[in-house]
Amino acid sequence: MKYFDFAATTPVDKRVFEAMKPYYEEDFFNASGLYTGGKKTSAAVADAREKVMNALNVKEGRLIFTSGGTEADNLAIIGTACRSESSRKAIAISAIEHHAILESAESLKKYGFEIRILPVDCKGKIVLEKYKELVNEDVLLVSVMTANNEIGIIHDIKELCAYAHEKGAIFHTDAVQAFPCLEPEPENSVVDMISVSSHKIYGPKGCGALWLRDESLVTALMHGGQQEDGYRGGTENVPAIAGFGKACELLVSERTERAQSCERKRKRLLDILLKEEGENILVNTDLDHSVPGILNVAFKDAEAEGMLFFLSRDGFSLSMGSACNSKSVEPSHVVRAINVPEEYARGCVRASFGNGNTDEDIDALGEALIRIYRKMKV
Repeated sequence: MKYFDFAATTPVDKRVFEAMKPYYEEDFFNASGLYTGGKKTSAAVADAREKVMNALNVKEGRLIFTSGGTEADNLAIIGTACRSESSRKAIAISAIEHHAILESAESLKKYGFEIRILPVDCKGKIVLEKYKELVNEDVLLVSVMTANNEIGIIHDIKELCAYAHEKGAIFHTDAVQAFPCLEPEPENSVVDMISVSSHKIYGPKGCGALWLRDESLVTALMHGGQQEDGYRGGTENVPAIAGFGKACELLVSERTERAQSCERKRKRLLDILLKEEGENILVNTDLDHSVPGILNVAFKDAEAEGMLFFLSRDGFSLSMGSACNSKSVEPSHVVRAINVPEEYARGCVRASFGNGNTDEDIDALGEALIRIYRKMKV
C-alpha cells in the first residue's frame, strides 16, 4: 500500500514506539501513585509536558493532556463557555473549521449561545472585512484553525487574534494540522489557547493537548479525579503521553527537513497532474499560503469516491475533499465554503505527504490518478 493520507494520521515512529514500551511493561504504574513507581511515571508525564511545550515554543501557561485534538477542541470551546460568567453570548468560528470545532460550538446553542460563522474567500482565507464586522463586543470566543486539514490554507493567526483581543474576546486556534510542519510563533504570541495532537506527528493515537495561556480560561469537562490539576479527570495514559513527548522532541529537530521534503513531493505530484490534465484540474490548495504536506485538487466532471475506490484497489491510500452521507457524495463544508464550481466540487481529492513517500511512489500515483480519471470522466 502506497500511503498518501498523512494529514489523516501518521505511523508511529520506531523511536517513539521504543520510548513508549517501558510504560507498558516494567514502568506500568499509575502516575498518581505515591510510591516509587508512581513517582517515576509522574516524572515521565512532566517530562513529556515540557517537550510538548517546547515544540509549541511556549514556556509559561498550562498544558493539559487530552485524548486527542478533538477533546482538546471541545475543552477549549465548551470549557470556555461553561467557565465564563460574561454577558457575552456569541462564539465566532471560521467556515472551514474541523468538525470538532463546528459541532462543539453548535452544541452550545441550546444554552443560549449564538454561533457566528466567519466566511472565507475562494482560497480559504478569512474575509477580513466580514471578520471585523462579526467579531465585536458580543463575542466571548473566536476559534480559527492555524491551517486547514482539507486544503492546507494557513491563516494569519496573529492578526486575527490581535483584533479579537481589541474587542475583548478570547482567541483559540486548532493547530493540529499546522503543528507537523510550521514553526510556532515565539513564546510571546498573543493566542490564548492552542490544540495539538500526537498522531499527526508520528506519535501514538489517543493523545493530544490543549495549551492555555491562563488556566482560568476553561473549566473541566472530564470529571472523576484530580489528574491534570483537576482539568481532566482520569488515569493518565502514560505510554501515549511519553510517546507524544518523544514525537515532539523529534519534531523540533526534524520539522524543517520534513516540511521541505513534503513541499518537494507535493510539487512533483502537481507537476505530473497539470502536465497531463491541466485543463481539467482545479487546484484548491493555495500553494503560496499553505502547509507543504497537503495538496487538494478537483477533477472536472468526476466523482472522487469512485476514483478513490479504484486507487485503493491499485494500492494507493488517499482521501476525498468531500464527505459521504448514506445516499450520495456531497461536497464537504470546506469545498462549499470556498465556492468550488459544481463541475469540480464532487471530484476533490486530497493527497498528503510524509515520511516514506518515494519519488517512484509519487510518479506511480500521478500515473494512476490520470489513468483512472480518464476512464471515469463523465
